[in-house]
Order: sequence, then structure tokens, then C-alpha cells
Amino acid sequence: RLEQALDSSSAGQHNRDVNSLRLGYLGRLGAHAVQVNLRNDRYSDFGDADTYFLGYGYDLTEAWRLTASTSTAFRAPNFADLFGFPPFSFPNPALRPERSRTFELGVQWASAGQRMRVVAFQTEFKDEIAFDFVSLQSQNLAKAKVDGVETSYSGRIAGTDVTAALTLQDVVEQQQGGPELAGLRRAKAFGSVTALRSFSRWRIGAELLASGERPDVDVVTGQRLQNPNPGYTVLNLLARFEYNKNLFFAARLENALDEDYQLAYGFKTAGRGLFLTAGWQP
Repeated sequence: RLEQALDSSSAGQHNRDVNSLRLGYLGRLGAHAVQVNLRNDRYSDFGDADTYFLGYGYDLTEAWRLTASTSTAFRAPNFADLFGFPPFSFPNPALRPERSRTFELGVQWASAGQRMRVVAFQTEFKDEIAFDFVSLQSQNLAKAKVDGVETSYSGRIAGTDVTAALTLQDVVEQQQGGPELAGLRRAKAFGSVTALRSFSRWRIGAELLASGERPDVDVVTGQRLQNPNPGYTVLNLLARFEYNKNLFFAARLENALDEDYQLAYGFKTAGRGLFLTAGWQP
């Protein structure tokens, strides 16, 4: 059960209760694996919402597996979406809940502690909730869709623990009465690589994060930028020392190359930063 309340000088008083039930099953019979999740959310202001996940996996061999799944999702507008915070945003009490459906097909290889996975996915939204920078209010989009492929790897290479991921996607959004456009602040390609190696009581490594360019809007005028927000590459360095079985020291150098980049146009991210940690565990 979830209880929410809003008491605002501009929006007034509002309450919402949500009662949720969830049932899940995970089973395996020989080379076949099945997962079924069912969920019901009963909103005091939006009524019942039923969602599900259906997944199936088939082991071709001990190393190779095929997977398929379909699922639905539901998101009710939050109080900020519905009632706004003037003058920064304005109310839209007619906002409808957001619904979506996702399909995935994948193949996985796993052997000797290593695993590689490739998944193709498609998500279609109905009434996706997005903030409109011109009207300064949340609105339901006429169309929203994401198609893409995700790849991931985890394992040990030459004594080094390596994890990597890459996503290639095409995001389309359409405002009511407007043209189809690339999704705001969503890159067509992004990924990460992490490598960690242990030396006696030391564990050191690096994390590389990268993203392609992303369409964005001017935070003052609300108009879409002619040139996308540039891509970026960020390097983080990690170190941890196990003093004994109870005490450890760690250091993290974030944005080690002091990359100048933005996740949202007009808002700078942090520069190089060093974080030191001392920890004790019984």
C-alpha cells in the first residue's frame, strides 16, 4: 500500500492511495525456463491498472540459450505532472496515465565464468508523459517508440574482471499535432567498460562511460536546439585496500580527465572529484 499527499500553496491539497498485488512464478523443466509475473495496482484517482511479464528461455546447449519476453507497464502522473509548481511549471489535470508494451528477443552464451548477451528490444508507449518546455507543463505524447539492441559481457580476461555493455537505439517522439522527432536527451549509442584487478589486498581498476550526442532543448526558450548536445567520454579510477577482514580503505577519482560535458543543455556536470572512504564491517 502506498499513500501520497500534497499540500501546496499554489496547487492545494491532494491525496492518493495505491493498493498493489503482485504474483510471480519462476519455473524450469529440462531445457525450458519460464517466468510469469502479474500485478494489479488500484489507484484512488485512476482506478485499476493490470500489468504483466511473460518470459521464456530455451537452452540450446550447456553454453547457448535463447530468450524471449513480453511485458507491459503503467505509470500514473505524479503530483508535479498534474498540478505543476508555478511559475516553473503549470498544471495539467487532464493528463492521462502512461502505458507501454515491450518485446525482447535475445541470445546468451555462458561458459567458464564468462557470459555474453545480445538482446533486441522494442517498446511502444501510449500517452507517454513528457514535459513540454514551451507550455511549461507535462503533456501526453501522440506517439513514442524505442527500438534497439543491447549487448553485454562479463568475465575474466588475463586475470582481470571485465564487464562491458553497449546499447544502440532509435527513439522517436511526437507531440500532439507535431512531426516525429528524435527523443530528447536520449543518445542513439551509449555504453560502459569496467576493468578491476586484485593484487594481494589491493583491488584497482577503471570505469569508462561513453555516450553519443543527444537532441535537447534550450532551457530558456524551450525550443529544440539545432545542434545536438555533444557526446562525452568519462573515465573513473578506483582503488580499494583491505587492511584486514574488518577494515578497508577506498578511493574513487571521478571524471579523472576532467571532461567538460552536459547531460542536459544549460546544466554543467561535476568536474574531477576525489572521494576517500574508510569502512568497517563486522
